[in-house]
Amino acid sequence: MKNMAAVSGLLLGVLALSSCATLDKDECMTADWYSIGFEDGSKGRAENYLSKHRKACAKHGVTPDFNQYSQGHNRGTDSFCTPDRALRMPADGSQFPQGCATDTYEAFAVAFGQGEQIYAAKLAVEAVEQALHDVEYTVEELQQQIAENEAAIVSDATTQEARRQLLDDNRALQLEIDALYAEHALLLEHLDGKDIELRQLLNYYGLSGLK
Repeated sequence: MKNMAAVSGLLLGVLALSSCATLDKDECMTADWYSIGFEDGSKGRAENYLSKHRKACAKHGVTPDFNQYSQGHNRGTDSFCTPDRALRMPADGSQFPQGCATDTYEAFAVAFGQGEQIYAAKLAVEAVEQALHDVEYTVEELQQQIAENEAAIVSDATTQEARRQLLDDNRALQLEIDALYAEHALLLEHLDGKDIELRQLLNYYGLSGLK
């Protein structure tokens, strides 16, 4: 059993190491470095990602062709680092891609910053909307409790003392509801303000059609 466990552990270790390699032996031996560079660039990877391929292929006696890789990478990066993509990346939770972090793609960086601002403004709107939903849900629950108390108040099975307590409870519940209505009104005003901020931001960047 111990030998089997040791062998299993060794196999898992080998698999883990092999899974970390960017390219396997066959891929290294038949590598089209232009295509590999294009693929990396089109995923937003920086050119220094080649060092990972170099490490993976060194054990197989293969050295990457830097010139071919670089040419392909440049073409792939050109297709990836577009302002339209940059605007939408922050909403996807994407980090700024290192492959686009050069002066060549200044427009991408500007658009990414705009996307971050727009996404933050959208999150602010959604936060207020969620707060409104929470208030409305709480009001419904309190109103339901009042209705149940009122049913108990008129029940013949309810004692006089219990009725007095239920009436007091309902008065307290109604005060809570009144306070929530006031909060709801303030949240609606706040939502209007956040909506305006978002629209102004979109208009400022000429992106009023952006969803």
